[in-house]
Amino acid sequence: VNANLEEKLVHPNHMVYQKMEALVNHMLDAESGVPIKTVKSFLSKVPSVFTGQDLIAWIMKSLDMSDLCK
Repeated sequence: VNANLEEKLVHPNHMVYQKMEALVNHMLDAESGVPIKTVKSFLSKVPSVFTGQDLIAWIMKSLDMSDLCK
């Protein structure tokens, strides 16, 4: 078990994965995350989606732009 834990900590992308996971959790927050809604598409409705426009607006509002450079 310790060897597996050490591999995870040494993996070159470990920090990137942690940052991505934190970002996704922030996006999924029910109150301050990206708004999720049902969208009409021709004859059907697509549940639980967000638009690119909503995502960009959320990024501009919620994230410090200097964080994106890291």
